[in-house]
Amino acid sequence: MAKRVKITKRELMVKAEMLKAMASPVRLGILKELSENDYCTVTYFTEVMDESQSTISQHLAKLRSRQIVSVEYEGTRAKYSLENDKIRSLVKIVFE
Repeated sequence: MAKRVKITKRELMVKAEMLKAMASPVRLGILKELSENDYCTVTYFTEVMDESQSTISQHLAKLRSRQIVSVEYEGTRAKYSLENDKIRSLVKIVFE
């Protein structure tokens, strides 16, 4: 039998909030693209997802606030990527 690890209500709440943040068609599309690429820009998302820049930016902000997506600036260009490989694995499972 596997050893039981107790998880706190706080930890459960954090995980639930993360999954809620992912539960949007636009955000799932963003995550799918990021799981298949090292990084993406807002312009790339607007082109492949046929969404406005403001819509993409709002959804990226939500994902960043939950530490699902990170951003790196190269001059004035923002490059978005998944925060870690665990998130990449989760996204890939969703799209299997």
